[in-house]
Amino acid sequence: MKKLYLLIAITIFGIVFLFYPAITADSSELFSEATDINGRVITENYVENEVIVKFKDESMEVDENSVESSFNTFKTNNNLSLQKRISRQNSALLKSDTKTTEELIDELSRDPAVEYVEPNYIYHASWTPNDASFGLQWGFHNTGQTVNGTAGTADADIDMPEAWSFLSDETMSEVKVAVLDSGVALNSPELENIIQPGYDFVDDDAYAYDYLNHGTHVAGTIAATTNNSIGVSGFGNEIKIIPIRVLGITGSGTTADIVEGLYDAYDRGAKIINMSLGGSGYSASMYNAIGIGAADYDCLIVAAAGNDSTNNDGGTHQYPSDYDLDNIISVTATDQNDSLASFSNYGTTSVDVAAPGVNIYSTAPYNVFDEDFNGASVTSFSGTEFSSSGSNNYWKTDISGSNVWAYGDSSSNPYSASSNGIITSTTFDSTGEDTAVLQYTYFVEAEHQALCSNDYLSAQVFNGSTWTETMYYCGSLQSDTAGIDVTSYRDDSMRVRFKWVTDGSDSNYFGAAIDNVKVLLPESEIVNYEYMNGTSMATPHVAGLAAMLKSYNPNYAYTGLKNAIMENVDIKAGLSGYVASGGRINAYKAFTGTDTINPTATINYSSTLPTNSNVVATLVPSETVTVTNNSGSLSYTFLENGSYTFEFQDEAGNPGTAIATVSTIDKVVPTATISYSTTDFTQSNVVATLVPSETITVTNNSGLDTYNFLDNGSFVFSFEDAVGNEGTATATVANIDLVAPTDPTAIIAYSDSSKVIQLDNSNWQNYQQIYFEWSGAEDSVSGIEGYYVRLSKDSYADALDGDLQTGTSFTTPRLTADGVYYLNIKTIDNAGHVSEGTSYYVSVKVPFIITGTKEGGGPEVRVYTSDGYLITHFNAYAETFRGGVNVATGDIDGDGVFEIITAAGIGGGPQIRIFDFQGNNKGWDFFAYDTCFRGGVNVAVGDVDGGKSEIVTAPMSAGGPNTRVFGYRSGVIQPTTENFLSYASTFRGGVSVSVGDLDGGKGEIITTPTSNGGPQIRIFGYRDSVFRPVVLGIMAYAESFRGGINSVTGDVNGDGRDEIVTGIVKNGGPHLRIFGRDSERKISLINPGFMAYHPDFRGGVSLASCDVNDDGYDEIITGVGGDGNPLVRIFDQNGVQVMTEFNAYSTDYQNGITVACAN
Repeated sequence: MKKLYLLIAITIFGIVFLFYPAITADSSELFSEATDINGRVITENYVENEVIVKFKDESMEVDENSVESSFNTFKTNNNLSLQKRISRQNSALLKSDTKTTEELIDELSRDPAVEYVEPNYIYHASWTPNDASFGLQWGFHNTGQTVNGTAGTADADIDMPEAWSFLSDETMSEVKVAVLDSGVALNSPELENIIQPGYDFVDDDAYAYDYLNHGTHVAGTIAATTNNSIGVSGFGNEIKIIPIRVLGITGSGTTADIVEGLYDAYDRGAKIINMSLGGSGYSASMYNAIGIGAADYDCLIVAAAGNDSTNNDGGTHQYPSDYDLDNIISVTATDQNDSLASFSNYGTTSVDVAAPGVNIYSTAPYNVFDEDFNGASVTSFSGTEFSSSGSNNYWKTDISGSNVWAYGDSSSNPYSASSNGIITSTTFDSTGEDTAVLQYTYFVEAEHQALCSNDYLSAQVFNGSTWTETMYYCGSLQSDTAGIDVTSYRDDSMRVRFKWVTDGSDSNYFGAAIDNVKVLLPESEIVNYEYMNGTSMATPHVAGLAAMLKSYNPNYAYTGLKNAIMENVDIKAGLSGYVASGGRINAYKAFTGTDTINPTATINYSSTLPTNSNVVATLVPSETVTVTNNSGSLSYTFLENGSYTFEFQDEAGNPGTAIATVSTIDKVVPTATISYSTTDFTQSNVVATLVPSETITVTNNSGLDTYNFLDNGSFVFSFEDAVGNEGTATATVANIDLVAPTDPTAIIAYSDSSKVIQLDNSNWQNYQQIYFEWSGAEDSVSGIEGYYVRLSKDSYADALDGDLQTGTSFTTPRLTADGVYYLNIKTIDNAGHVSEGTSYYVSVKVPFIITGTKEGGGPEVRVYTSDGYLITHFNAYAETFRGGVNVATGDIDGDGVFEIITAAGIGGGPQIRIFDFQGNNKGWDFFAYDTCFRGGVNVAVGDVDGGKSEIVTAPMSAGGPNTRVFGYRSGVIQPTTENFLSYASTFRGGVSVSVGDLDGGKGEIITTPTSNGGPQIRIFGYRDSVFRPVVLGIMAYAESFRGGINSVTGDVNGDGRDEIVTGIVKNGGPHLRIFGRDSERKISLINPGFMAYHPDFRGGVSLASCDVNDDGYDEIITGVGGDGNPLVRIFDQNGVQVMTEFNAYSTDYQNGITVACAN
């Protein structure tokens, strides 16, 4: 028997290519009790309840639009509604909801303004496509013609010409149909223009060619190009096919491929899927995939019921057609006489409709070789087993008429089991195409052998030079359709053959048969057509009709499509009890007998007034509908304002929507802000005022919208809006401050902002700028705005007279005088309260560097801070004096504040002058020597007798080595001890003096010759009321050196005793040396020294020493003695680091400087 294939087909929506010809009287047709495409009743050949009224030109104008126009009056008086104006004829199409067409013609014709009244006639074009083989498509149009040897019954068809005549190109839109099947002949001229991109899930590529000759047949029925003068017609040229290959070369497919194919079809836009395939296995995956098509993609599945002549309502099922899903239409097949096809499955609950499925002529892949063995003569094969007559006529049909035996040993065709046989095809050309497939139907029953060694059927291919076995069969009874890829054997002399091999040892009726041998070229551009039978062929008739309907009305949901098809079948007695609808599909009725008008609805609301409650919107449809969202409910409860779209469909499946919009719900709690009489911190009351966002009523606070705060706190206003929504707003005041802030609890002084050295106020400090930091001030209400800060020497100074700052630190300006400095602080808060105040003091001894000029320079004395900042300057003598000024510092009067002592250089008198650090003369001037002496005076200051500091002088030159000591006694400066000679009385080279405590007692006087003498250091101490030599004969430099030296004392090593630092006055390098007590308490060289300036410099060095950074070590200060810039340098105690350097005067001045230091 011939094998019947179950294949999957995906249909794509498309527009049927139709047109209306010119309207003539001869083209009209009469119809009885149908509806037109808009659902209007058609009685005979006109639209019921409608008439065309032609008015007399002088009576009224149909274009008049005013309410008072005669045309509007005519409509109102006759209860008519305007459907259309025909202005050029002064006519109008009018409709009545209560009167028939005949009644309207009778009544309106009597109106004197009316020229005539006529029905609104219906006209149809009579149209048949020009496709050459349309006459073979009995399923579309059955005139009783004979098709494939079978005569039909007139009108046992789906009335396609009538349906086509009903439509026009303008009413159609493109629709995509997916065909889940064996693929499609993509290059066929009948299909190439309607093919959309698809996919091959069997071979996993994008080209779904048909290697089975099944999907192409399905696709042609649905959408073969219509009216193109060749081949067959499809349902319409606006229907496009998406080919999805899920069946392999042998006609079988897997669940996985089919499920993937379904999803792929959805994604490609298919709204209809043809599935001409099936099987008995229930697949949840396929079930779910098809269900998703309904829920998410509005997709209709058209499935074949099967070809097993069984009742699908019973225990045997066919899937997917039997899935209980409302988006599936299950299709069985009818023949040319409207009878259920003999092979068709059926079922009143499982099968929905019938459609033509026998002798269906449609497109097919090109066959380069085709033999169906119909007839006695053998034209394509020859062989040892062929006989044209007698009992061995193996080419006639068997007794069942369902198969043609090539050879075998059935009871109707005895076969000698001992005879081998072979049949061989004629030669054919299979070249020029990419692929070739050998397809045939076989029947085999042979002896059971493991390797088919005794009895078997062999299929072989000849490539022009060699025969190759491609398949063999043996064993128990089996029959199927085979598909073998023979692409590699293509040749212009290609042949196929089948061999029966037997050992003749079994007496059973073993044998074999073949039928329908074909060699397909799936990718060929040659058009081909074939007849096929099966529910697979019926299914695309339904899919094509669904696509045609969808093309006409794109708003159709899958439910509407299904209803339109099932409710408008041709009822056939022979189908009663076999299909749910009781009939075979009818395309014309599906259009004319179906409601395609979308339903409408209005909305009722539970309240249209402002409310703070929910509002219920109720759908009021124009007809019976089913709500497809909102859980099927006709009412929707609005909890807040907004819109909701009801989605619904009428009983015909036409969709509709209605939008409910609510804007009257006010559940918003009224809000309010608070404004305050002031938001700044204040010491007085604050008034809070309610500022609502809408009109409200205050329900507390005596209805007042203001509240007066006398102190910080909160108050809650309660209020409600017009619909009763209650709200509150809290006024909170925290800016009333009735308490003054506290003062800082801790004030700390540091040497600078790095806070490395903390200063206390129990000792004198020698820093020129002090960094103060404080903390602990508090204000818990308004917070601290800042601090009034004042620095002065007055402990009672008011900080309010100082500056206001926000920070908690203060750096003094550069301090230029010794003294006790008070930092007075008062805290102010943001409400303006000021604290009582607090203070902190630091005792400061500012380290200063004092400079004077040497011979040739003016009398200007300058005072610098230790970092080179000029504090003040003054003339120690007459402005015209150019003899230079020697300087020294010390606390002469014992008040804790240093004074500046000056002595005139060579050429000036021996007057000693004393100044404060602002350059004010203290009035203590005196002459150290005879007033006539003009040799200049060196000067030093130190405590030599254990009391106040004394002034020690010695001649610079031209005088003897007479050293004198003066002290502040009883308000004047006077000699305190006897003079003494520091060197031989005849020495006239000048003497440099310095004072230092070398042994931890009183200060000693150190002398050095300034010229014309050796570099001998002498030390004198005040013993028994006279000065006596303590140390003699220390040579500071080479004994032969005669350039003169000077000295200074200072505790450079921090041992509590002073050391002697020496330098060269002139004619020697800038080499400094340091002498002090050694381990045996002898004065000796303890530091070989360092170069104060460049080693080649010969201008001499001036010396001073004091602790400029309060580190416990005296630093060494040098000044250029002459012949260079007036450069001052400050060295650390070892002379390793230059801590500071600066020019004391203009660099134009090159005569040298003298230096002194005070701390």
